[in-house]
Amino acid sequence: HYSSMSYSQNLSAGLYTWYNNPSDADINGFEIELTKALSKFGLDNFIISLNYTRINGEIARMPIEVAAKIKTGMLDIDADSENIAAYSTRRIMQQPEELANFDITYDNSDIGLRTSLIFNYTSDILRGTSLGDSFDYYDDSFESIDFVFSKTFGDNLTLKLAAKNITNPLISTFYKAYDDDFNAVKITKEDYRKGRSFSLSL
Repeated sequence: HYSSMSYSQNLSAGLYTWYNNPSDADINGFEIELTKALSKFGLDNFIISLNYTRINGEIARMPIEVAAKIKTGMLDIDADSENIAAYSTRRIMQQPEELANFDITYDNSDIGLRTSLIFNYTSDILRGTSLGDSFDYYDDSFESIDFVFSKTFGDNLTLKLAAKNITNPLISTFYKAYDDDFNAVKITKEDYRKGRSFSLSL
């Protein structure tokens, strides 16, 4: 269990608000990691690794969130008891449900060289909760690639280069709305790119 800060967006009023959600969040999951050296295939010093993380997190919505949906008519307090119960909990903000990465590494200690190419996957992420006439909104899932290089010279000198998010994918942001039967519907909000980053150290 842990406490949660939440972010809400009210479309009609143009408000963006952080608030403390007094509910405790429940979170659980698992992680799998596999590593394999490729020397038996004639690829000395090459290593492949796979990591997968699954995270299940849930928190009760603020009562004002549910009340606002009843007030705006999205939920009918008399006819939608099941939908109200379903809407009364949500995912944890800023927390993807799935993370995965796969990397290919060349590590040669004889010459002090190590380099890795890393492929990353991040599932959709809840960025903001709903108030009034707005809806929860998410970053859609995306893939990215990182590159890391290091070279050691002598005993005390190491050159390190890192390039993050090389592919710089376009990330879609969407509202999770509901139709008349309370089925979830994606409404595109905007697209953006996180940008690349590079670092060099010696």
